Amino acid sequence: KSRWVPLDSRTVKLLDLFMEKELLKTPIGLNRYLFLNRSGNPYTRAGISYILLKYTNQLYAEDELSFPKKLSPHC
Repeated sequence: KSRWVPLDSRTVKLLDLFMEKELLKTPIGLNRYLFLNRSGNPYTRAGISYILLKYTNQLYAEDELSFPKKLSPHC
């Protein structure tokens, strides 16, 4: 499923550098996912939710007012 995500110019530059470093602009790399987990597989919904929960819990521990209590990958 394709998704459209608005990005600012700084993010585009970082993604461009990442894609060059990971050879994603080569014919072989064009068929690869942009981000892979540590096993080399595409991220799952559960994997993304785990990462989001991990880092938001760290932020909540520092300052509860910075983020809403319920945060999901769809926010």
